[in-house]
Amino acid sequence: MSAEQATVFPIEDLPAELILHVSSCLSLRFASRLARANKKFHQILNMELYKRSRKGWFPLAFGACTDNTDTLALCIEVGAPVDFHIRQTMGDFRWCGESYYTVGGWQALRQAIHDSSPKAVKFLLDHGACPDTTPEELHGEPPLAIVFRRGPRAPVEAKAIAIALLDAGADTSTVSETQREELLKMKEIDGYFAKGWA
Repeated sequence: MSAEQATVFPIEDLPAELILHVSSCLSLRFASRLARANKKFHQILNMELYKRSRKGWFPLAFGACTDNTDTLALCIEVGAPVDFHIRQTMGDFRWCGESYYTVGGWQALRQAIHDSSPKAVKFLLDHGACPDTTPEELHGEPPLAIVFRRGPRAPVEAKAIAIALLDAGADTSTVSETQREELLKMKEIDGYFAKGWA
């Protein structure tokens, strides 16, 4: 064999067990990139990557932030606690059109409320997420208060989130009397939005 001849053996022709072993030697970030290389790698590696993320359940934050219920479902399928307190991290994330911002520091439900993700909120509540402040978030803003703060920016999404929280039994004593009245009106009157939202 001369120096000009090269043997080409595509990595995708390797057996699945060997691809799994290779990915286990990579950091989670690089293993994720390998999984995105083609459909076969994605099929082989996807569930393993979710299992590897158990330490911080970062995909749970991603699903909540992007309103991606498929990602949330995979996290729950591999054992993510629905009320897991996601550690706070600063990184290069492009989920919401911003280059650098902080993610986490709270449960996935609060992340979904903060990012006006009504499908994710409903999904998490349907899977047992606590609609109120969890013990880990004791000093944080209550979920219904976040809804009222975010309402003027995304009224349609905030209304859907508020109704989902009410239906899940959220504690309304965490907001003012006026806000409680607005919540009831939004729930009862189709097309009604809280004052200052629309």
